[in-house]
Amino acid sequence: MSRYSQERMVQIFDDVAEKKAKTPNEIIPQITGQIAFERLGLEANDVLLDIGTGTGDKAIRAAHICYQVVGIDISRKSLEIAFKKALEEKLDNLVFTYGSFEEPCRELDLAQYNTK
Repeated sequence: MSRYSQERMVQIFDDVAEKKAKTPNEIIPQITGQIAFERLGLEANDVLLDIGTGTGDKAIRAAHICYQVVGIDISRKSLEIAFKKALEEKLDNLVFTYGSFEEPCRELDLAQYNTK
């Protein structure tokens, strides 16, 4: 992704995060992601890497099932919201960190979660 495109994507997702934070009952349709999540067949010993986690809804859901979940997003505002949601759920097997599709390990060493 070019630098310009990446910056534009950050702005788009930051804007979405702000809108979602202001209107928590507003749902942004993510049908494809929902279908994929359901088809994963997650189990208690699974480690899930959620790149493009957004505000963490699916990562939080997965954390109730999986051994460990790592949510990565390019929008720091989305990550702030996700972190607050995870605190409310009192989940200790969920980590949110900054990164992108190109560089998911920008601020976190994924090796510690047995992801290769």
